[in-house]
Formats: sequence, C-alpha cells, structure tokens
Amino acid sequence: MSLTSGLLVLLPFVLTMAARGNDLAATGAPLGLSPANIEFVQSHCVGCHSGKSADAGLALDFVEPGANLREHGEALERAMNMVSRGEMPPVSEEQPSLDDREMFVTGIEELLDRIDQATPPDPGRVTMRRLNRMEYTNTVRDLLGIDFNPAQHFPADEIANGFDNNGDTLKISPVLMERYLIAAEKIAQGLLPASKNQRRVDADELEFQPVTDILLKQGYYEINNSKADLKGAFWLEEKLAPGNYVISTRAYAQAPPETKTTLAVVAVGEKLKGKLAPANVRQQLPGLQGEPCCVIEMVEITSRDSATPAEVKVNLPPMEGIERIGLVLVDEEKSPPVVVHVSGISIDGPFDKAASPWQSKIIAPPGLSQSQHNRKLIRELLPRAYRRAVSDEEVERLCALADWAAESHASVDEQWRLMLEAILVSPKFLFRVELDANPTSREVHPIDDVQLASRLSYFLWKTMPDDELRNLAIAGQLTENLDAQVMRMLKDPRGKTLTDDFTEQWLQLKLLEGFAPNQRQFPDFSRKTKALLLTETQMFMRTLLLENRNVTEILGTNFTFLNEPLAKHYGIEDTHGNRADMPPIDEPGDPIKGNSFRRVTFPNANMGGVLRHASVLSITSQPTRTSPVKRGHWVLEQLLDSSPPPAPPNVPNLNERRASNARNLRQVLELHRSDPACAGCHARMDPIGFALEYYDPVGRPRIGQDLDLSGELPGGQKFNGPDELIEILRGRRDQFVHCLSEKLLTYALGRGLERSDRPALHRIVKNMKQHDDGFMTLVLEIVHSEPFRMRRGEAL
Repeated sequence: MSLTSGLLVLLPFVLTMAARGNDLAATGAPLGLSPANIEFVQSHCVGCHSGKSADAGLALDFVEPGANLREHGEALERAMNMVSRGEMPPVSEEQPSLDDREMFVTGIEELLDRIDQATPPDPGRVTMRRLNRMEYTNTVRDLLGIDFNPAQHFPADEIANGFDNNGDTLKISPVLMERYLIAAEKIAQGLLPASKNQRRVDADELEFQPVTDILLKQGYYEINNSKADLKGAFWLEEKLAPGNYVISTRAYAQAPPETKTTLAVVAVGEKLKGKLAPANVRQQLPGLQGEPCCVIEMVEITSRDSATPAEVKVNLPPMEGIERIGLVLVDEEKSPPVVVHVSGISIDGPFDKAASPWQSKIIAPPGLSQSQHNRKLIRELLPRAYRRAVSDEEVERLCALADWAAESHASVDEQWRLMLEAILVSPKFLFRVELDANPTSREVHPIDDVQLASRLSYFLWKTMPDDELRNLAIAGQLTENLDAQVMRMLKDPRGKTLTDDFTEQWLQLKLLEGFAPNQRQFPDFSRKTKALLLTETQMFMRTLLLENRNVTEILGTNFTFLNEPLAKHYGIEDTHGNRADMPPIDEPGDPIKGNSFRRVTFPNANMGGVLRHASVLSITSQPTRTSPVKRGHWVLEQLLDSSPPPAPPNVPNLNERRASNARNLRQVLELHRSDPACAGCHARMDPIGFALEYYDPVGRPRIGQDLDLSGELPGGQKFNGPDELIEILRGRRDQFVHCLSEKLLTYALGRGLERSDRPALHRIVKNMKQHDDGFMTLVLEIVHSEPFRMRRGEAL
C-alpha cells in the first residue's frame, strides 16, 4: 500500500474527530454539571478543597451554576476517582448515599466525555530520544550480528515516569560519549578480528639491554653469555591469546666457527604451564624470580656473517598464560664469551582463526573494485542503521573515509572498521529521529510507515525493525497489515522483551537486585533465588499476553510457573499446587523436579497473580520483617495509580523491636495511625498490607501461624486475608485497567502522558472492556491509538 492509500485509511478517523471538535467548539456551548452534581460538590467537597490552601492541592470551588468547566477536566477526574473509591469525603465527615455517589461519578464521566469530544485531537509531542542501554545492545546485535553486551559499562539510564526509555532524560554526557567511542571500537574489532598480527620489538622496548649497550649499524641487537652483571636475553612484552603463532628473527653469532651457539626461544608467564626451561637457560634470565618459563624451541645459530644471517622461524602452539616472548643465549660455558646479534622479534598470528562472516562479506567479488563494493554494502547497511532512507551524500561521506584509508595502504578490514566506528557514534544511529516535512505545523497527520515500523519495533522488541517489517514499511503496506505484524512480533522470541522489560520496570522488580534479607533468618535466600523469582513473574506475564487473558488476572488467577528450587521455596510439591504441610487441595499433580519451569495450576481462582509472587512480596519487605506500609503503598501506586502523598516531615520511624512479629507490627501501626497527620494515608495503605501479612519477608506463606489478616478500605469494604483482598481489587476493574493502560502507553511512547493524551487513554480503556480486557488487545489498542500513530509539529 502506498503512502497515499495509507493516509486514506486514516483520513475518515481524522476528519471525524476534527469535525466533532469543531462542531462543539463552534457552538461555544458551556460544558457544565447538573444542579444535583453542583450541590454534591458544594456540600461534600469545597469545605476542604477550595482556595490556595486546598487539601491535596485540589481546589473545586470553580464548580458553580453556569460555569464552563472545559479547562478543569483534570481536577474533576481526580475528584471523581476519590469519590468512586470511597476515599472522599473523609470518614469523619457526613457521607453521601450510594445513589448520590453513583450520580456524581456518572455525571463527571459524562462531562469528561463531552470535554474530550470538544477538544480537537492532539497526539502530543514527538521526542527525539537516544537509544537506552537495552535498545543500543539489541540494535547492535540485530544490525551487525554480534551478540555481546557493549553497553554494560555505560552509565545507567535515568528513570522518568517510571521507565528508562523517556526521551526527556535520555541525553548524552561526556562520559557516555567516551563509552560510545570505546564500544564502537570493540564492536568493529569483534566483527573484523585481525587475522594476522605482526609486531617487531624496538630498542626502547628492551627489558634487558645488551652488555655493550650497542645497536650495530646493520640494525641488530647484541646479547651474550658474559659473566658480567647483565646477561644475554632479549624480550618482547606481549600477552598472547591461545593460538598458533610463528616467532621469527634473523641472527648471526660472533664466535669461532667450531663453537656451538644455541639460541632458546622461550615464553614466560605467571600462569604458564608446559616444559620448564633447563638451568643453563634459566640462569641467563635475571629477574625472573621464579616465574614459569617454557622453552618453545632450541635453535643452533650457524651463521657468522651479518650479510647472511640465519632465518629463525619457530612455531608456537596454543598455550595459556603467555606474557612475554624471549630470545635467550644458552650458556655452553665457552671461552671466550659468545655474542649473538639478533634483528628483534616478530610475532605473526594467530593463524588458526577462520575468516569471520563479515571479513568474507566485505571483500570485493570479481568484476567490482573494492571502492564500488564498499558503496554497495553501505547502501544496504546505512538505512538499517539509521532506521530511514539515506541520501547519496550520506553514503558518499562515509565511503570517503574508506577511500582515504585505502590511499594510506590500509587493509580492507581497516577500512571497514573505520566506517563501522563512524556509523556507531553517529547521532543518526544513537538517536531515534522522526523527521517531519513540515515541523512547525500544528496540523495532526499520520506518521509514515517507516516511522511506524521503528516505533513498533522499539515498543515490542526494543530493537530495530527486522527485514519483514522494514520491507512492508518501504512498500507502504505496513498500515494495512498492522495487526498481523503486531501478532507476529509478540509471538516471536524477541517479543519476550516487551513483557520482561515492562514488567520489571512497572512492578519495580529491579529492586530485587538490592534486596538482601537477613541471612541468619533466611539462610537459603541467595542471588540464584532472586533470579528464579524474577523468572516466575516474567513467564507469568508473557503467558497472560500470548493467551490474551484478562488483564485483571495479573492481580489474581489460578496458575503460575515454578521449578524445583522455587517450588521448595513456596512449599509446593506438584503441578496442582498441593503442599506437604497441608491436606491436599486437589488430586495429586506431577512432581515438580529439575530446573526447568513448569506451569502449576491451582484449584482456587486467586491463588496465582503478582500479589502472591515472592518477587513482589520481597521488594516490599524490610531485611528482617515484612512491611504492611510498603506493601500497601506499592499496591496503591503500581496497580491502582493512587499513590499517597509523601509522609509529613519529622514523622518518627517504627519501633523495630516492638514490630518484630506480625501481631506487634499491627499494633504499632494502629498506634501510628492514631496520629491525625498520618491517619488519612495509612487508612488506605495499611489494610492492604495487613492482608498480605500472610506472607513472610521473602514471600513464603506463613502456614499455621496466628495472624490477623483482616482490614477495611475507605468506603467500608471489609476483607480477611489475601483471597478476599484480591477479589476486591479485581472488582476495581476500571481503576486497574486505566492504571495499566497509562503505564503501558507511557512505555510505548517514551514520554510522560499529557492532558492531550487523556481522550486516547479513555478510548483504550473503553475499547478494552468490549473485548474482555485482553492483554494482547491492550497492546493492539495502544498501537492503533492517536499518540502512537499520529504526530504534529511544534509551532514556533
């Protein structure tokens, strides 16, 4: 499909949205509330929420008869959410009836819908952003076919709006630029390793100078077996990786023809293993101090003339730990002293390395000059590296580097290392840039298919588009095949990146790295345990996505994934969730054996889900005890997008000694909650945390312990234990789906959401409900949303 036909696909949507906004805006109709809802606000809200000192910074005194509320949608939405959750009015104030609450919430929802319809569509700003560390590593892997982690030494990416791919914080510091240069050099060397590495020692590299300290005219160095303080050895400092090398020199002896003159080629290194040098060789090596020395070969030097020196070539087999190569004159106890002149040391190799795929690829075939072949390959590589079409000028500028290097007699490998390094440090590679033909126009229009392909691949895979996606985009056929491509990409092994990375950041599971429970209390909890906990949650989330299960199952469902070590951690014996310390809850399943993860299906509906995962329960604990406050705060912030404000200043810490067990901890928190300054927030957090006290600090169930797991949420919802809490949270479908959709849309766009994104977000949540809130449906809704598919310029 061409770009023109792609625009036609989206044109009805754009025109419809624009017409709706223009019609409502043209009428100038005020957007207000009904008299009953105005009375509700004035009776239950403005007493605390008015003026500059309004509680929680939320003033609602603008709600009056006849007032146009078009610009107050954000404040009204906050008020609606608090009333719908039973958080407002405070329990100390007169409470509205359930019918009045429902009337108010419905009235605000209808008003917000009318405000959305009256607002012209705005996809928000497009942020030029740098590839973060994961994106850089994955892009290098898929662009060049080299699989290692070049970004492991980069500075950590900053977090904004909960994620490390936010364009506003992805900048380049001098330190990062230096690391880019180092990484580019290592990548180029990895692709094009030197197949022949030759080095010759110079005079200033000598570790032991010859006794006479003379460099002869012909370019030879002198070593001897004199009994003077310095004896005869000539060194080249060179740490050699195991491989087949050739050690070579030219040498002649200054001695009578009948005098046998032997030169030993030796290797030295602290960790060297092999045949140790005999004493008559070692005594020529002052300063070795017991370092292992292996003789590679003994060579008799028969030449006595500098005009016809002996050509010495010795094969060095693969050896571990070589740090120096030396030429040593063997002490034959001859008199007068023997002198040998050597031309230095050359090391060629390793010769056993086969040509890399890139080395085979870059050599020009018959019929093409190397310069022509360079340009052909760069025209193929550069559009993939820059994720867009490139100009002839960009190709020529890069190939000119190779031409310049060739004029200096650089090898083909060296020419390509230079070009690859230039690509990898170019802003066009390091940044995701979406060029706009009219960058200052505020007119909303679709992004082109090539830009869409890039957005899609970095959302789902954290890497560049593959060939199939890119070819569809170039042909202008991606828009019409969008759903099929999303499904293909999610099912691809690289689709695991979305759930792994998003889950780890959204649920704050990176905190597992720093979680260190008390080893005397939890001696079996190790770094390996933390890796298993993370794997369980990531496999669980990927399964929910691939099976398009209802997203509220994230909170509670009937399955998880365990291997034998993790099953022992939880105390679970088989794939039906039966435990050794409790009567069977189901027929026996298969025993969980080995390190491979298996799906475990529970008989009860809410025995799975992230609120029962030890990954989450551990990061919300202290090293020696659980923390109902941290667990309750985490649920409100990460799952319900209802984070309490920070604690007031000068609030004392809990008495750790009194909080040493679950019952004492509850009593301490209840006392803490009696402070009016703390009561409002803790009344929301603590009850949730009390239900999760069923689990210890490392997420294991506390079977058989006397625990008070009861709680009551603002609004009067009571529960006892995690089962009933999870059922209540799953009942807050709108709140949870809105929170998850907001988080995933933020992750997809690489920027924080703005007021202009609210209509798109609400449409996503509404459309989700019509499709059973499927996880894959959510991904598709985001990909089809205006902020993901559309753009506008920035007016000057």
